[in-house]
Amino acid sequence: MIPLYVSTVHSLLQDLGMFSHMRGYYYLTDLIIMAYNGEYEIRGMKYGYYTLHQRYGKSVSGIDRGCRYIIDYSYSRAPDMYWELFRIKSRPPVTQFVFSAVEYLRDLNEGRLPLD
Repeated sequence: MIPLYVSTVHSLLQDLGMFSHMRGYYYLTDLIIMAYNGEYEIRGMKYGYYTLHQRYGKSVSGIDRGCRYIIDYSYSRAPDMYWELFRIKSRPPVTQFVFSAVEYLRDLNEGRLPLD
């Protein structure tokens, strides 16, 4: 498997209108990288939250809230980008966003998508 760089994830999030000063940005970055590396599956999202809880010292509900906040914000600004990149027509929940981003990044790293 081709390694995933943090800069690649940050580039994707910034293309979606998410900024590094926003609450939840680094939580989503870490969740995407952990999912890409296979550390947890869809039903194991609680494991991802718990890992971030230990890493950042924030509550699990606070991490989830931060992730939902940044997804809501970016979707309200650029819903067309979600359709272009992930084929999602409505605001995705955190789990769907993370695994859609992982699928997109795997396709990008394996050369199945053009580099724009």
